[in-house]
Amino acid sequence: MAMDAKGNNHKAAGRPDGGQFDRKAGQGSDDDLEAVSSDSVFSKGVRQRISQYGGYTTEGDEELLSDEGLASYSPKAIEMFDALIDDEMAGFDGDGVDPDAAAAWRRSMHRATLHSLDGDDGHLAGWLRRELEDRMQAEDIPMDGPEADADDRLAAKAGLDTWAPEPLDMADALVDNGMDGLEGDGYDEGTCFAWARSMYREMI
Repeated sequence: MAMDAKGNNHKAAGRPDGGQFDRKAGQGSDDDLEAVSSDSVFSKGVRQRISQYGGYTTEGDEELLSDEGLASYSPKAIEMFDALIDDEMAGFDGDGVDPDAAAAWRRSMHRATLHSLDGDDGHLAGWLRRELEDRMQAEDIPMDGPEADADDRLAAKAGLDTWAPEPLDMADALVDNGMDGLEGDGYDEGTCFAWARSMYREMI
């Protein structure tokens, strides 16, 4: 996923959602709108992805994947988060971003994402909250204080924006990365799309 000069995240080209973009958190929002369950929003987005990839039924996809020796799985919420973070940091490497600034950005992304989950009682939010808290405790990443402020300043100085990613963006990153691996291993588009559909189904 690439970010343009306006901060909009563009999907990978060559995929059903290629060329579309997701606005940064808070853009185009209306606080007066009735609150909608985060789980229902995520499920709707995932079902749209399955439809965009078109093709076989659940049984047909499972049969195709089995014939190819492949299988989908139900990813942890933190795996989806990591996929997006890793994707962005890979871009930093290519842009020559200072490693210390990239590490500071990564820590700030953990904080921003965890903070965004406040008040969200959805199942996915609950899983991600617990997994982020465990990660931050294990890696000694403070939620606030001087170290957090220093990370924010270092990331900002390097021109790195910090935001709270949407769950669907995290899911897309995991699926896109997996498809890239399958394509690199020589699997055809039909097989890659079947795997993508199966992965999205696992997330509902």
